[in-house]
Amino acid sequence: MSDTPPATGEIVDNPAPRETALRDTAKRVFSRLLPRGAYQRLLAWSKARDFASGRFREPELELVDRLVGPGDVAVDVGANHGMWTLALSRAVGRDGRVYSFEPVPFTFGVLRAVARRARLGNVTLENKGCSDRAAAMEMTVPLQRSGASDDLQAHLSERRANGAEPDGESVAVSCEMTTLDAALAGAGGISLLKLDIEGAELLALRGAAQTIERERPAIVCEVDADFLAGFDQRPGDVVEYLAQWGYEPNRYDADARLLERIADPARIRHANVVFLTDEGSRKLEGVRP
Repeated sequence: MSDTPPATGEIVDNPAPRETALRDTAKRVFSRLLPRGAYQRLLAWSKARDFASGRFREPELELVDRLVGPGDVAVDVGANHGMWTLALSRAVGRDGRVYSFEPVPFTFGVLRAVARRARLGNVTLENKGCSDRAAAMEMTVPLQRSGASDDLQAHLSERRANGAEPDGESVAVSCEMTTLDAALAGAGGISLLKLDIEGAELLALRGAAQTIERERPAIVCEVDADFLAGFDQRPGDVVEYLAQWGYEPNRYDADARLLERIADPARIRHANVVFLTDEGSRKLEGVRP
């Protein structure tokens, strides 16, 4: 794999699509009028349509079928409404298993409804978050203009605000946390670990040291410099931590369908970084200049 060019600018990938006025209005109405369970099922229907249409689709999903095979085990940390869980479920097949972790109770209810709609019999859903220790931790869930929860931005309350976050109302929710080492102690054949937990990724990776040492899975990890700064961390800390097992950070360019190594982690502002060992790199031969 070739290095990305020297630091000529920040890496900012995967911007989320904006909410339309119609969707915002619909959320405002339905979140207030419908019972909780009914609203969760409506969201599950809407999210399933978004995922199927590609409205919400992260480019790195194109790599799943190269990194994950039938019968494998895959892990989705910060599963949210199940975009990655759905893709991983298809990739591992009926003989494989996906472990999906989502700590916020309301969001987990939507994830569960999505899984039921899709009849995901090979997925284990865990209403827990992942960190470096097992404990009850407080999560901050921002509220959208509609009054509905902004599930994509939920984060550990211990993350310090640093001026990069929009002002607005939020609610605090107590959530159960576990470590991946504890949760996956009996799992083998783990080929992919995906993490997207709003800056707490390094905490979860520290709680997965034994699993990473044992399995050496490909790791797709959101790296956001502002969110990491809220924990007094930086993108280079994530890169250095995983380097002890031979992982190198890569960026997937979906337009060119190329995977390039990130030579300077300080360039990362916001991106899904694909961490690969030599074995993982061999699976993606051809996805490079």
